[in-house]
Amino acid sequence: WRNEKPDPGRFKEFTQLDADIVGSDSILADAEMCILLAEILYPYFASPKIKWSIKVSNRKLIIGLLEDLKIKDDAIISTVTRAIDKLDRLNILGVKDLLKKGRKDSSGDFTKGANLSDEQVDIIAGPKGFLSSENINQIKDFSKNTVFQEGVDELNKIFEITNKSKYSNYIIFSPSVVWGLDYYTGTIFE
Repeated sequence: WRNEKPDPGRFKEFTQLDADIVGSDSILADAEMCILLAEILYPYFASPKIKWSIKVSNRKLIIGLLEDLKIKDDAIISTVTRAIDKLDRLNILGVKDLLKKGRKDSSGDFTKGANLSDEQVDIIAGPKGFLSSENINQIKDFSKNTVFQEGVDELNKIFEITNKSKYSNYIIFSPSVVWGLDYYTGTIFE
């Protein structure tokens, strides 16, 4: 897939299925999509042995955070968001390496990093940084940036709706969901 060398645990092909709501800018539409996805997945994965969740975030959080950190270069922004998106696979130390000078994987391949300062890395991936937030309440005071706060407000509205569904335990906030730089501007989930 895309002529890439797959990393351990990655495959060269995938199947994709889409459900879309077109023509609405309502937060309700985003909440409905999360609930729809949970409703589809639940019958297949509703077992105490299988741990699954739908991770929800908002692009405005990372956009506002990068504005706070004075990161404006598109290439660096792309490197930072790709690094954050790899948190589940690489853990926090791997993400920090990619935010700094770079990371060498087990095969010896080197991925160039974003060359951020230690202070910038700590704000993103430190013990009290952006990525350590486990719920939307922890992140609301992280930044006073207007764009960041718009993202927090939108997420609060989504969780107000999804928390009323029977799938509320499966629809969770995750600051590491940041992909879609070029085409997502608001809510994102995986």
